[in-house]
Amino acid sequence: MASDLQQSGGNRDLDDDAFEPPQIRRFRRLVSLLMIVMMIGILGIAGALVYRLTQPTHSAVEIPNAGDITVPAGMEVLSITQTGTSLYLVLENTETGERRIEERSASDQTLTRRYRLVPVENN
Repeated sequence: MASDLQQSGGNRDLDDDAFEPPQIRRFRRLVSLLMIVMMIGILGIAGALVYRLTQPTHSAVEIPNAGDITVPAGMEVLSITQTGTSLYLVLENTETGERRIEERSASDQTLTRRYRLVPVENN
């Protein structure tokens, strides 16, 4: 037995895993696995960056014209809103400053309703 202890003492430097508790061995394997996963993740991110940087830049996509909206002469468009099948145009007369709202059909831009905006006088 004494010879076994002496032999194992001499082999201790060569075989450290034989004397490790199972929890430490499991911990080492877990850390090694997590290190490999982290390296794969870093390589993936680096690869994605290289891919994005080597791709040609895309030019702006041109949106096709859906149609023309005719505005009466002397009127300026302040805003346009689409709701469902209707277009709402807020127009201002450039000469008089009068404002109005026109409701038009979105499909063929025919005038459906016209609202005149009248300022309220303060008393």
